[in-house]
Amino acid sequence: MSRRFSNRKAALFGSVQALRSAFGGAATTGLALVMVLVFASIGWFSDALSELLFPENQPLWRMLPLLVLLLIIGKLISSTPMIIPEIIQHSPPSATKVLIWFLSPPGKGMESVINPEKMRSWRMSHEAIMAHKDQNLEKVVVLASSDASGKKPDGTWRYFDSFKETMSQSTGISVDKILMTKQNPTGVDFENAKHLFDALDGIYLELKNEGYKDADIILDVTGGQKMPGVLGGIIGLGEGKRIQYISTRDYKVHEYNITYKANS
Repeated sequence: MSRRFSNRKAALFGSVQALRSAFGGAATTGLALVMVLVFASIGWFSDALSELLFPENQPLWRMLPLLVLLLIIGKLISSTPMIIPEIIQHSPPSATKVLIWFLSPPGKGMESVINPEKMRSWRMSHEAIMAHKDQNLEKVVVLASSDASGKKPDGTWRYFDSFKETMSQSTGISVDKILMTKQNPTGVDFENAKHLFDALDGIYLELKNEGYKDADIILDVTGGQKMPGVLGGIIGLGEGKRIQYISTRDYKVHEYNITYKANS
């Protein structure tokens, strides 16, 4: 190995170590290297890097402005506070105009049972509607699951007509207030987080166009068959959305408001 190649290798290693120290250690070394690559991609940094690696050709002081810039950027990144979610719980939930509900299967032969104490999974939807029925609830928007590919038809969208009739009878809410989402009349894959997020996003956009605000809408996460997919959709909804969950122990309805704060 030539002496010149060894000198280059040693200088490059020293430069990486300097950047690593300047940006706070191994956790941010990758960031520093990415910045180097970005500067190199626009041309002018490649010449400056050559001068840094081979100070015998050019004086080192010419690189000081660049090093100062890198240090400032690194300091700003390291001092920026993290934004973390803060969950505020309310029980019982406050009034809402729109309830979004994930439709689960009713259980074999249970489609027309109107006694809530004898219902199975639909007991939760009964409790959710009852919690808001007398607080100016204007509509229940239902998001159902689609048929799974390769299996017999099993999407909960097939139970929608029975669901709205049963809920109307058990809660007293008008049947025309229980609606299937217009964009997904044959359901959505509850296991696909992207499809679920797109469907939820579409519902919120549709309601916004009808004049509803986020504060008017509450999303119930109790009824989804596949909670990982449901939660995957919820995570992307952002600040200001209202979420509720019905306890499987005592059927109490709990509301959760998500806000964000800086963690300094």
